Amino acid sequence: MDVLVGRHQHAYRKFHSTSTCLMEINNKICSDIENKLKSVMYTVDLSAAFDMLRVDIFLERFATKLPNYLLWSLGDFLTERYFYMQREKEVSVTRKLELGCVQGSVLGPILFNMYLNDMPEVVTGGIVSSYAGDTYVVMSGKEWKH
Repeated sequence: MDVLVGRHQHAYRKFHSTSTCLMEINNKICSDIENKLKSVMYTVDLSAAFDMLRVDIFLERFATKLPNYLLWSLGDFLTERYFYMQREKEVSVTRKLELGCVQGSVLGPILFNMYLNDMPEVVTGGIVSSYAGDTYVVMSGKEWKH
């Protein structure tokens, strides 16, 4: 299950919610206070988050984690997509979508979560806690240098 939805993600997981996300953050900060550590929290709101998925990076990241048939199917699902806009009788030029996953699809949230699953591995000395596209990073230490 961790390949699909990481442990830091509180959305899309049974028995998890915005409340469990906030409790994890609160527990970290309270623990830091008890241990006389200073805490800083960064918040990231990934608006239009699904539009940020880089298909090439996604496929490279999961090349060794997923069976070839599934990787090929996901690559086919995410590439060679085109769009155009129409207003009344005017139609724009058709263009290729270079980023993102299919909006409104059942796979969209799953693929995006897979894409961000290794985010906590980058953070040392803190925690990453997310709810959908909202991510919170709480770092702690004895002192901060400017």
